[in-house]
Amino acid sequence: MTIKRCIFIHQIKMQDMSTLFADDKYIKYDSVREAMEDAGVVLTHNSSSSVLVWFDSLTDHLKIFDIPPWKVINRIPFINILCRKVPFSIVIAKIRLFYPDLYSFYPKTFVIPDEADSFLEARQSGGPAYIVKPDGGSLGKGITIIEAEQEGFSLPAEPSVAQEYVDCLLLDNTKFDLRIYALVASVTPLRVYVYRDGVARFCSEDASHKSDFARLTNVGLNRNNSGVRDVGRISRLVSDVFPALEATGVDITSLWRKIDRVVALSVFAAYGYLRRAEGAFCPRATYSRCFQVLGFDILIDERQDPRVLEVNYRPSLDFYRGKERRMKVAMIRDAILLGAPMSQVQQLLSLRRWSWGRVSWLSHAASNKKIAQSVDEARRAAEKTSGFELVWPSDDGDKKDWPNVLRKVIEISKEPLSSFVAPDKDTKGGDDN
Repeated sequence: MTIKRCIFIHQIKMQDMSTLFADDKYIKYDSVREAMEDAGVVLTHNSSSSVLVWFDSLTDHLKIFDIPPWKVINRIPFINILCRKVPFSIVIAKIRLFYPDLYSFYPKTFVIPDEADSFLEARQSGGPAYIVKPDGGSLGKGITIIEAEQEGFSLPAEPSVAQEYVDCLLLDNTKFDLRIYALVASVTPLRVYVYRDGVARFCSEDASHKSDFARLTNVGLNRNNSGVRDVGRISRLVSDVFPALEATGVDITSLWRKIDRVVALSVFAAYGYLRRAEGAFCPRATYSRCFQVLGFDILIDERQDPRVLEVNYRPSLDFYRGKERRMKVAMIRDAILLGAPMSQVQQLLSLRRWSWGRVSWLSHAASNKKIAQSVDEARRAAEKTSGFELVWPSDDGDKKDWPNVLRKVIEISKEPLSSFVAPDKDTKGGDDN
């Protein structure tokens, strides 16, 4: 063996000691590859010793969790209880019975067809307009608006929701909403972060118009408006829009605090089911092995309060402009560092690359407390420079009731998991621009 070859092997071994490996088999977005590089992650292909498994696809098949017990995956089993509109509406309604004030952020919503009669009865007394959205819809497809005084309309036969149309805060007399990124870095124990940037999605026509282009904020829909010449008009960074809101008198510090609350409480609503699903399909190995970035669509109402409209399973990781690319790359990088702080785990695997099996790894992890400690230490170090803000757990006095909410959610979450989201089907939604 030549000296050059020896040096090369030595370098690979040194890299193994400090670098996280990820399988690139399911990565398709350039933003993810760039974020991996920024996070110091080395991409491999079909390597049994890589720790991180990253899916860019929308697949919700439970078979993706059939991986060796040392691997960490950027998917949480049954997360679509949050990300499909019908089950999300159901779990919110269940916990809102006990905490109506905490859960007032979710607009009044009827599940169709189950609550079609109740919806029609509510319409008889007048009231607001409603937006009807298919359960697994995305990219604005299948959305219709039922006007406040409209009499002739039909409801879809497939599972959908009819959600109250909320009058919102306008900027430059134009409707907009926010795509806010949240990271569930761990289910057990629950650990939730909110990213301090995102995408503000603007209608392509101002509020004086009555068209869909003035009332629906979806970027894909508004790009089809012949009047749109610059995508930068309809898709802007939150970090650019919030200073403009502040100039109109909006308290941005307070707004972020409110956003943190509604994001965490939304995740809480599904927690009983997520905890059971994790134990069944992605059990811990003394450290959490499942994490996921979610996209919360949030509207700011006229009282400057955030209203959660829906949650996206895989928020769009594509980008239209350089600034959006840089923001998304930074967000994904920080999510990796918080969700998979596993360099010490990778080191153990690399030292005994061919000798680990399921039983031997679980036995070793259970008897070696330093593994979990190293994960916690790496995550705490990542938090110091991250764009994600830790929302839960928290010792904030304003959140003193939240442990009670979690206990109540667990108590009332007794239905079979499959009654909410069929485990053998790919998700149809969640990649909504």
